[in-house]
Amino acid sequence: MAGLKQAIYLDSPIILALRQIRPYFDDGIFSASETPVLMRRRKVITAQTALFSLPKDLIIHKVKPGNLPLADDAVLFYPFNSLSNMTAVTNREVHHVLTLHGESNKFASNRPTARLYDYICVAGPLGRDRYIRNHIFTHDDVDRGRLIMMGDSFVQTQPWIQPAASGEDGAVLYCPTWEGYGNQTNNFSSITDLSGFEACRQAARALGTQRIVIKPHPYLGLLRRGLFRQFIEGVKALVADGFSVELALADANIVLKALCRMSLASVPKVDISDGHPIKVRLGICDISGMEAIFLKQRVPHMVMSRMQSFPEELSKLYERKAIMPGDDMAKKIFAYYDDAEHIDSSHREISFGWHDPSLQNMTGSERRAWLIDYVRQNPFWHNTQRGEP
Repeated sequence: MAGLKQAIYLDSPIILALRQIRPYFDDGIFSASETPVLMRRRKVITAQTALFSLPKDLIIHKVKPGNLPLADDAVLFYPFNSLSNMTAVTNREVHHVLTLHGESNKFASNRPTARLYDYICVAGPLGRDRYIRNHIFTHDDVDRGRLIMMGDSFVQTQPWIQPAASGEDGAVLYCPTWEGYGNQTNNFSSITDLSGFEACRQAARALGTQRIVIKPHPYLGLLRRGLFRQFIEGVKALVADGFSVELALADANIVLKALCRMSLASVPKVDISDGHPIKVRLGICDISGMEAIFLKQRVPHMVMSRMQSFPEELSKLYERKAIMPGDDMAKKIFAYYDDAEHIDSSHREISFGWHDPSLQNMTGSERRAWLIDYVRQNPFWHNTQRGEP
């Protein structure tokens, strides 16, 4: 194949990772015809193709990280911070751009390995300052343009989620995250102690709704199998309490889907692709990329957190919208919901920002064109070993 001018490098142990970047194609941030996916060739992915077919409308090439079909001056995007990226970035004839696949306050969002990439896309001031505060990048890196604020460009759009209008009945939407790699400090999942289910119970009662929709993270339970049992236990408890519980499992991993078919067969399943969006009164999520998705789509939401210490700008917000151990959940939910619009407006202001003010009014494809042009001009590396004199 001819050398590509732009592409995405994707290395993940599960084929459903393609669904995590699919919204960017739908929004035009990536182009199905112009931005092919270079998927690392892995036996585990090949095995999964027997159960999940690759999307027909995306151009997908299975590759080895040290042999990528790229032209000189190409731009390569990285939506996942995978180990084999370290091999891919050794090709110094192309530009390497870390986008990740969302905006999150998890520790994984500010890994030192970000310095491997030529440019790093962040959603806004919160993401930028996260890197500076952890001594991964400096103010000089920011001033010279290595960190690029792209607003909500790389925050997934979920068309099946819509905020309920004032006075309209709607659901509590619970989106627990997965357990994370490494030790327990990287585990932000409220499934672990079932606190997320209790928050759903309290929120539904506070808002006077019986409907609770639960959408688990695609990786949930793959590293800590005990979370499968806890997930099923939590759902059964809500059903036993008389709530109308539904599961959105389209993106769930195959193990969780199978267990839900066996243990939760009577719990209705939501088809998130049927063109009928779920009207949401309140979203409940963990510290994860769902925060930014709810912000982008203006869905009132609260955050489950076992952490007590946050950066000052985030701490002030989390005092009002995060549920922490020992909190009176019902009281916290009422207090947030009464002032949700103002609180979330402040949250959006620190979460989303723009490297160039004109980006805010651009379409997805225009933002991609702007980003590629910016990277090829190489402002940060100008007059260095890779820049033009």
